[in-house]
Amino acid sequence: MNRVTAFITILCLSATVCKAQVVTPLPATPKTPVIDLSPMSFTIGDANGDGVVTDGDVSAIADYIVGKESETFDVDGADTNLDGKINIADATIIIDYLIERAVELSRQTHSASYSVGSGIPAKAKASRRSTQVPQRPQ
Repeated sequence: MNRVTAFITILCLSATVCKAQVVTPLPATPKTPVIDLSPMSFTIGDANGDGVVTDGDVSAIADYIVGKESETFDVDGADTNLDGKINIADATIIIDYLIERAVELSRQTHSASYSVGSGIPAKAKASRRSTQVPQRPQ
């Protein structure tokens, strides 16, 4: 009798193990993945969410790195190098951008004060003309 009981027990255990290994069939039509193709609603470099890239964005990234909470912090905008992390490299990219923009504005202002083809400012050139002594007609 002990052999019969042992045999039935082994048979029941093996049936339980077999049931656990049953693979469920795949659905007839697979689900298509949902891809969001909506346009981005952030500006790369705008970490504080004010709509423009300024030195305030560098401060916002610095605050985020040290753990200060902010309701307006934009994680997507702060990731300027698009590596999925927000760190000092992102702040450095914003600083470089701001410096390049300042240099370009300086060049535009500087070049506007000079006349074309002359090495002296237009104001100085005009004042020099007005101080010339007219020649006497002969």
